[in-house]
Amino acid sequence: MNNKQRREFLKRLTYTFAAGTTASVMPKMNFLGQAMASQNRQFDDYKAIVCLELDGGCDSFSMLTPRDSVASGSRYDTYLNSRGGAYTNGIGIGYDFDELLPVSSTADGSGPVMSSGSFGLNPEFADRAFSNNGAGTTPGLQSLYNQGNVAFLANVGSLIEPITKFEYLNGIKRAPRAPGSHSDQRIIWDTGGILERNLGWGGSLIGEILDGGADNAIFPASISLYGNSLFNIGKIAGTNTPIPSYILNAGGAIPLRYFGGNNPKTNALNDLYASDYFSAFSQEYKKTFARARNFANDFNTLLEQGAGSTAQGDGWGRINVPYQTSGNFDPVNNRYPSAQVTVNGQNYENRVFSQLQTVARLIKISRTPAAGVNASRQVYFVKLPDFDTHSTQMDNDSLFRLMASISQAVGYFSQAMQEIGAENEVTLFTSSEFGRTLTPNGTGTDHAWGGVHFAMGGAVNGGKIYGRYPNLELNADNDAESDWSFDRGQYIPTTSVEQMMATIAAWMGADGTQLDAIFPNLSNFNNSDLGFMS
Repeated sequence: MNNKQRREFLKRLTYTFAAGTTASVMPKMNFLGQAMASQNRQFDDYKAIVCLELDGGCDSFSMLTPRDSVASGSRYDTYLNSRGGAYTNGIGIGYDFDELLPVSSTADGSGPVMSSGSFGLNPEFADRAFSNNGAGTTPGLQSLYNQGNVAFLANVGSLIEPITKFEYLNGIKRAPRAPGSHSDQRIIWDTGGILERNLGWGGSLIGEILDGGADNAIFPASISLYGNSLFNIGKIAGTNTPIPSYILNAGGAIPLRYFGGNNPKTNALNDLYASDYFSAFSQEYKKTFARARNFANDFNTLLEQGAGSTAQGDGWGRINVPYQTSGNFDPVNNRYPSAQVTVNGQNYENRVFSQLQTVARLIKISRTPAAGVNASRQVYFVKLPDFDTHSTQMDNDSLFRLMASISQAVGYFSQAMQEIGAENEVTLFTSSEFGRTLTPNGTGTDHAWGGVHFAMGGAVNGGKIYGRYPNLELNADNDAESDWSFDRGQYIPTTSVEQMMATIAAWMGADGTQLDAIFPNLSNFNNSDLGFMS
């Protein structure tokens, strides 16, 4: 390009920025051409995984606690003492025995380590009844666990190799950098254990199991509902070519806005699309921009198909499961107002619910033959922020709201998967940078290390706790029970991120060689399959 051509091109491009939101397509534009030219279906079945990130470091020992007895010396008594007492007494952050929702777990004596005994789930994990938009009940995590659709994973965290407290303190074995760092640990969880890698394990999984990193000509196999996510970024196996990926918001693709008529901004955008450029770079940029616009329109057209019609086969992106909202729930006309969750009589917006609702709609489209997507493997990313609870943790709009939001959204998602017949084909799981200290930090908690996570779906061997649930003691140093913590209850993990994620990736179809490529530290651990997936 000569200087005049370059100035003209940049001038026109600047007008397109003024025409609307381009951030949703600009970072990913080089992927879109690949997505539109992708291959045919490569598996005979459909499977999808949904990563639910609990951003900020979830106090997950408030999700699953011991609930054996109130007697002195019981596991519950140890938990309550480590948490500084019951929050209802205004002296700690523990839950009263009778508040906890009872569940049990039994180890089957074979395979990887499992935990047995009586446990309690967070009180906000109960079923949630609502009366608007048709009376109904959204199942909570307690019901899903008792039905065998949820499994908990105990004391999971970042590890390079198994490590004891003595080995950690004396530098005998390798340990991950900065276990309490948000930025470092978020990278480790997203990449599957490698801090120095800029590829996510979800995207890398797609790059390994799908030839060309895609299997249909409409939807990419890797989609984020919460901005740019490292988890979704990958490369086609054996190449440096990025896999097709896309970012959506809860309402679908973010299109470039049109102002209609003889508007200068609209004219500038159309002129950019229509012009010919001497430079090959400019020509490809123009084509990619046009593909981005068309791709966004394709997404939204599929989501809106069948609006206003109740005919059989219409409503490819329609989910009929009712839910709690103050708005007008009308799936026939594709109106899905923001979900609400009630905590101690107060209503709050459920910030992750709408993301999972859109995931459910996209999965339905992906599995509907008439829609023409014909996908076989997909990975999705959603996020619920605000878990960095350094203060006022036990207020209504802090941990209570967060736990209620998780349970309600996951319960709805389970119902939606049952509605479309995909309950055995979709697995949702949690991630979070780290657990939090057992001891309170005034009215909150500090960063720690190991924590509790869960997986949900019909393919989950649920109703059990996998891994070794810790004794929840402060400054524990018990080699016989692999129970190690520091003075504030920061637990050294006994299950690695790689083991948890590799179990899910294997269910998606990754073989041993592919698992080793995605999770380079996996061979350091005895069990690459924790057994919680069927």
